[in-house]
Amino acid sequence: MYLVTYDTGIRTLVVAPESDFDLNAETTALVEGNGFTWRSDIEAFTRPGEQDLKQIASTTLQLLQLGHTVIAAQGHQYKPTKRTERAAAAPDASTDPERSERQAAEAMTRHLVALGVSAETVNTGSNCWATSITLTPTTHLELADAPGELWSWCLYQHGGDQVLCGHWDSADDHTVASKTQALIHAMGSIA
Repeated sequence: MYLVTYDTGIRTLVVAPESDFDLNAETTALVEGNGFTWRSDIEAFTRPGEQDLKQIASTTLQLLQLGHTVIAAQGHQYKPTKRTERAAAAPDASTDPERSERQAAEAMTRHLVALGVSAETVNTGSNCWATSITLTPTTHLELADAPGELWSWCLYQHGGDQVLCGHWDSADDHTVASKTQALIHAMGSIA
């Protein structure tokens, strides 16, 4: 198993194996071929630079193709969100903590459709709702906004297996829709 992420503290992309069992010549060559170098002090491969979602997605896909389980996460360092910054301001439907998951999913679906992304609102069980985007016949992307939280996204394949998950550092629907559109384009260019 591998973790692929961006460490905001040291400003570097990180590819970390769960154990020595995950390290082999083929995987090491693949990761090093993507510009990463091994750091024994943290027992991970690193590649200094800015956060690059396309590189995270590409490296994740390549590791999956070698048969590894991969957890990919968008790097994060706490900063106030639009939700916390506007807490004292007039209510905004996209940041209203009383907005239901269904209302949030329906609003996100509308934003994505307005951007030209084919999306639908789906019930994922009980009172849980998400926006679903079919990417291929076997893969889809879901976005969810639990009340009072930031938007999260998960890529699923083959009947519900989670492949890749992350979250956006914004609670603003339009911003999240734009970032989701960019993520879809980035994934399409590496498929």
